[in-house]
Amino acid sequence: MAFCKNCGNKVSDNASFCGNCGKPIDKKAEEPKESNQNTSSNDTQANKPAASNSKDPITMAVMAYLGPLVLVPIFGAKGDSFIRFHANQGLIVFIIEILWWIILEVYGHLPYMFILSILYDLIYYGGICVFLLMAILGVISIVKGEEKELPVIGSIRILK
Repeated sequence: MAFCKNCGNKVSDNASFCGNCGKPIDKKAEEPKESNQNTSSNDTQANKPAASNSKDPITMAVMAYLGPLVLVPIFGAKGDSFIRFHANQGLIVFIIEILWWIILEVYGHLPYMFILSILYDLIYYGGICVFLLMAILGVISIVKGEEKELPVIGSIRILK
């Protein structure tokens, strides 16, 4: 079990970022940081994560799974491999979602029959559930600090 060098939070061995403070994990830090209640305000400020120029890795990576907001991490974090990985996963989900909406639009113009309407509803609600599940799995992976591929579509690489 590794510990975050910044806040002392326990993180899994394969985590890249701390789920508590969002800082990259130093794999060499095996001991949690001792918190001393009698520290001065300067020491307390030093223990808090510094506000980076809106490049919080967790927030940027979560945006990748929020539909069109995938463009923010794609163009805003080109040098961060963790964010780039999740931006790729989110972009794949977003592209498939667009194709799904196009199929629904075409299918909706077919002659109306009872069986077709039931099939349309299954495709519609099933797709919403699948895309929501993909986003939840991606966000869980981000919070854990992992680069875990999504089921079925995770091995597709668009972004390098």
